[in-house]
Amino acid sequence: MSAKKHPGGVTAKQEWAIGALLSQPSVKQAAEATPISYATLRRWLAHDERFREAYRDARRAVVEQATARLQSAAAQAVSVLLAVALNPDAHEPARVGAARTILEFAYRGMEADDLANRIENLERLAAAVNEPITITVEPVKGNQSMPHTGKIDGEGH
Repeated sequence: MSAKKHPGGVTAKQEWAIGALLSQPSVKQAAEATPISYATLRRWLAHDERFREAYRDARRAVVEQATARLQSAAAQAVSVLLAVALNPDAHEPARVGAARTILEFAYRGMEADDLANRIENLERLAAAVNEPITITVEPVKGNQSMPHTGKIDGEGH
């Protein structure tokens, strides 16, 4: 008798294992928290593509939820930074640090928007000409990272 498959093609035991993997600090402890042997859990992680995909999806959902919580707290964090930066009674290093943080994140946000717009325009161009396009991203003034080169095929991949 085969085990009943759940959405994503994993069994109830595999779903249980995924929950344990998400809540335990190691694979060994995840196995100990379930009736699934360590060897079976390692085998699923190494060789069962449906299990690995379901585990990746579950991890992505956890990160997306955490990101949403961080984003919802961002306005409060900015308020705290502004309060410190504008407080004449705050220690000077705290005021400067808060102001620097505000400026750095404002700059990063603008840079991310600019890059997203450039990528969107290049993807449209690549789709229009249906030929591969090479994209070179050069470091922004003050950013010490090395240039990166990537390719986009005619379908935006």
